[in-house]
Amino acid sequence: MSASKSPVSRILNLLKLERNEITAVYFYAILNGLIQLSLPVGVQAIIGYVLGASMRASLVVLIMLVVLGVLTAGIMQINQMKIIEKIQQKLFVRYSLAFARHLPDLDLKKNDHVYLPELVNRFFDVQVLQKSLSKILLEIPTAVIQIFFGLVLLSFYHPAFILFGIILVSILILILQFTGGRGLQTSLEKSKYKYKVAAWLEEMARVIKSIKLARNNDLHLRKADQEVSNYLDARNNHFRVLLFQFNVLVVFKTIITAAMLIVGTLLMVNQQLTVGQFIAAEIVILLVLNSVEKLIINLSSVYDTLTAVEKLAEITDKPLEKNGSITLPHLEQGIKLELRDLSFGYTDDKPVLQEISLQINPNEKYVLPGKTAPENPPCFGY
Repeated sequence: MSASKSPVSRILNLLKLERNEITAVYFYAILNGLIQLSLPVGVQAIIGYVLGASMRASLVVLIMLVVLGVLTAGIMQINQMKIIEKIQQKLFVRYSLAFARHLPDLDLKKNDHVYLPELVNRFFDVQVLQKSLSKILLEIPTAVIQIFFGLVLLSFYHPAFILFGIILVSILILILQFTGGRGLQTSLEKSKYKYKVAAWLEEMARVIKSIKLARNNDLHLRKADQEVSNYLDARNNHFRVLLFQFNVLVVFKTIITAAMLIVGTLLMVNQQLTVGQFIAAEIVILLVLNSVEKLIINLSSVYDTLTAVEKLAEITDKPLEKNGSITLPHLEQGIKLELRDLSFGYTDDKPVLQEISLQINPNEKYVLPGKTAPENPPCFGY
């Protein structure tokens, strides 16, 4: 697992481990985006044939190609789903084994303030990571490709559409710049309070007998109400960020749709666009706007992904014990053992052994006298 402290760096390092599968996903996304953008061009050609009252064999071939394009795009999506399912399984295996390896090696002294059974609940963020990452890999690459090639295609119809592309990209950058950081922060807060609610419910289950005996005390309900209220406040803060992003999208989508219809109509009236080109351009514009909508809506999945890797790192980033060993040669004689200023303790303020120096020569025997075995310090077992 990555040792980086940035959520973005964590997810990038995680994706590097799946670079081959993700490259295949992007390959299919590019093909899928190109095929879907070729459909408006095919529709434009079909309309041109129909308006020209030309029912040639090439029209039938063109219709078959359009239908084949739809089928091929569907096959590409199926292949993407297969690859992403493989990535999801590998994520589960990777984090399961990482937790299993990491937990026994934790430095108990440095993690003494942490209740590990509750902390391990972060493992369930693997499912959040699987779900959100699959949406990101399925929809965001396709949306980005459609936006890019859609804007390129529109620029061939008329230079006026280039302005549309500049405005579109500028709005997207502004939305991400001004709301991206706040969205991630509120998502992390929401997740923190979610686990606090779960931690309190676990604590109630642990002391269930005490709660049953104190029937007249509603401490458990007041504590649960407090944690749930904190969670709802954090969730509302996060939802306000998402709502602002979607409000901007709705306003932007309405303005752009109206502007493109007006511009397209004027160009068609002035005979700078044919009827087929006008219809194809409007289809491309709708595809691009729908892709922008996918990007904005899936920002919540991006926040969930970054939050999930950050929560999982609460286990994988915990300090570990420093273990060391040496290989002793096989000797027929004994070895000399020497200790210099050895100190040992479970806490810093109360050492069990302090500055012990000892030398045991080969074949010598020493006895450590003490009380009965149950009362001996645990270190005598070493």
